Amino acid sequence: MTKFWESIFWKVFSCACFAGINGLVRYLSGGSSLHLSQKLPIHTIMFYQHLFGALILSFFIVPKLSLAQLRQAQPGMHLFRVAIAAIAIAIWNQSLKHIPMTQVVALSFIAPVLTVLGSVVLLKEDFNFYRKIAVALGLMGSFMMTRPDQGIGATSEYGWYVLLPIGASLIFASDKLICRKLLIANTPPMLLAWYLLVFLTPMCFFANAIFGWVNLTSDNLFFLVLLGVLTALAHQAFSKAYSLAEVTFLLPFGASKIILSAFVSFIAFGEFPRSWDMTIGVVIITISAIILQLKPKSKAQQEINFKELRA
Repeated sequence: MTKFWESIFWKVFSCACFAGINGLVRYLSGGSSLHLSQKLPIHTIMFYQHLFGALILSFFIVPKLSLAQLRQAQPGMHLFRVAIAAIAIAIWNQSLKHIPMTQVVALSFIAPVLTVLGSVVLLKEDFNFYRKIAVALGLMGSFMMTRPDQGIGATSEYGWYVLLPIGASLIFASDKLICRKLLIANTPPMLLAWYLLVFLTPMCFFANAIFGWVNLTSDNLFFLVLLGVLTALAHQAFSKAYSLAEVTFLLPFGASKIILSAFVSFIAFGEFPRSWDMTIGVVIITISAIILQLKPKSKAQQEINFKELRA
C-alpha cells in the first residue's frame, strides 16, 4: 500500500471509530430514546473511556518505550494538547447528550475552515492549485451532507446547547494542528496517542472526585470497555494518518465521519439526515478525492515540456 492510500485508510478508519464513540456516548449519557438502566454523567464516561483506552495502548507501547523517546517527547506541548483536548471532549460529549448526532456533526462544520487556515499559516503546508480545488470541493460536499444552515434551525429547541459542538470544533481544530506539529518533530504516532490517553485519565479522575463517583452496572461496564477500545483505535489511527500526510491533504476525507456518524445514528437511534443532500455531498467528496491524486508539475518539468514544444 502506498503512502497516499495508507494515510487515507487510517484517516477513514479513525473517523469510523469516532462515529462509534459518538454513538456510545450518546447512548450511555441517556441522550437517545433507547432504554438504559443507568444513565452516566459525562465525567464518568470520560474517565472510563480514557482509562480503558490508556490500558490497551500501554500493553503495546510500554515494553517498547525508551528513555530517549521520553526525553524527546516535548512534554510541555503534550500537556497543552491534553488540556485543550480534555475541554473539547467534555464539551463535545455534553452536546451529544442533548442534541441528536447528525445535528451535532452539522454544527461542527466550521472546524475544517479553521483547520485549513491554521495548517497553511502556522505549519506552512503546501497548498497548491489542486489542493485548493479539492479542499473547496471537500467543504462544499461537507456542507451538502450536514446542511448547517438547516441544522441551526432544527436545533433551535435545544437553546444554548447548540453552541457546544461549535466551541468543541474550534478547539479540536487547534488540537489537530498541534498533533501534526508533534508528528513533524518525529514523535511516534502510537506514543502521541498514548500520551493523550494517559494524561487525560488522571484529569478525568479528579473530575470524578469533585463531582462524585457512580457505581457501574455490568451492562454499562461492557459498553465502557468497548468505548475504551474504540478510543484507543481512533487516536492511534488519527495520529498514524497525520504522520503520513499533511492536514490539508487529509481534510476532504474527514467528511467520512459525517457519513459514518449518520449511519450509526440511523441504525442505533433512527436519526437520519436528508438523503439527497447526503448523496450529492458524497459525489462531491469523491471528486475532491480524485483531484487530490493529481500532482502539479515541478518547475523543472515545466521547463522541459516548454523546450519540447519549442523544438
